[in-house]
Amino acid sequence: MRVISWNMKNKKSNWTFLTGLSPDIALIQEAYNLNNTPNNSHINDHTHKLKVKNKVNNFIYSPRNESERISFPGQFNNNFICVKMTNTKEIFLLSIYGNLHWHKAPESGEKLDKWFTIFAGQLAIIMTHLKNQHNARDIIIAGDFNCERRMDDNPTSTTFMKNGERINSLLFDFILGMGFKNCVRKFNPKPQRTYKHNKSSYGWELDHMFCTAELYDSLENIEVLDSVIQTELSDHNPIIANFSI
Repeated sequence: MRVISWNMKNKKSNWTFLTGLSPDIALIQEAYNLNNTPNNSHINDHTHKLKVKNKVNNFIYSPRNESERISFPGQFNNNFICVKMTNTKEIFLLSIYGNLHWHKAPESGEKLDKWFTIFAGQLAIIMTHLKNQHNARDIIIAGDFNCERRMDDNPTSTTFMKNGERINSLLFDFILGMGFKNCVRKFNPKPQRTYKHNKSSYGWELDHMFCTAELYDSLENIEVLDSVIQTELSDHNPIIANFSI
């Protein structure tokens, strides 16, 4: 099973590039809305769309595999999209988009330093929902988290975190504490460049893929395709994982 996670930067042409990577299933963030394109060949009954905010759509796309959309309570629907693959063993895939709008109060726009607690709280409730309501055991979560551990150390000129507050590390330790394993780290002990800001050359690892233990054991290889940033297809590199399923 070939799983791809990628922030496509809302470029229509990137759909063609994605299909050339031959995913069995792809968790896509900031994808061009192909529903507005007549006679497109990428959308089928097992491609699922979530509107995150104005002009930002996330998809879970599969060219061949049957999948079923998992519904969450309404307050989660603008942040996460999840499917269950139904033509193999039951595998649940949750696409993550670290919505930076969580930093602001919805009505006043006032800045709120609650991003990590909102993210972690929603993720915890969603995992409980999947396990209790759907008996989910094999789960992959991947996407553009918009954060990574090294932000705690403020390695660039921009200050991300208050000194001593290891909130990024706490978030990722929380995910590991729920029983997930870091897929990229299985083959890459150091952070991989998944994002490049247009004003910085620092190789941020904002995109991540985690899975439960049995899936982790079946992970044969994983690649962060750095040529995407190099050729400016997107400011994010895709994560490409191959599982022996």
